[in-house]
Amino acid sequence: MKNRKAVLCLLTAGLLLGFAASGIAQTSRRESANSYLERGNQWLKKGEVEKAIEDFSFALSFDPALDQAYFSRGVAR
Repeated sequence: MKNRKAVLCLLTAGLLLGFAASGIAQTSRRESANSYLERGNQWLKKGEVEKAIEDFSFALSFDPALDQAYFSRGVAR
């Protein structure tokens, strides 16, 4: 009985840590995507179209749901 409780506690702790790490990783990916999006916009303002397209594509690799990156990449193309 004690072993069963210990196993359940460990499994619960592992799941909680997994969910917490997932949230942190997702936030980090979103921040990276936004950073590339902003840098792409800066390249576009400078007329560096190829560099802008590359950064918009990087942004999408971090967050495929980032609509603004698709739009900006389309404008750049």
